[in-house]
Amino acid sequence: MGGMPDLVAEIKKNEIKVDGDSAVMIDKNKPDEKDPLKFKKVDGKWKVDLSTLKDEATKGAPPGFVKNLNDMADDINADKYKTVQDAAQAFQAKMTGAK
Repeated sequence: MGGMPDLVAEIKKNEIKVDGDSAVMIDKNKPDEKDPLKFKKVDGKWKVDLSTLKDEATKGAPPGFVKNLNDMADDINADKYKTVQDAAQAFQAKMTGAK
């Protein structure tokens, strides 16, 4: 079983395209990917649009993954992190159980 990906590196290799209240994260190495990660703005806050994830995308996810994603979105919207890297490191710590 593999470990957690380096989220900072993952974010850096992606491009975020925003269109109004919707956004898509596109892997620069796979720009034609059929099912990119999608976000939507709800009540002024960005959320991962989990309704667009395929079952396969979350099937092997670690326990608490979806909850941690939503918690991180709330923290980001509350301006808890100064940079994307800070948020990615905090998410990685949550997923690995680090304090």
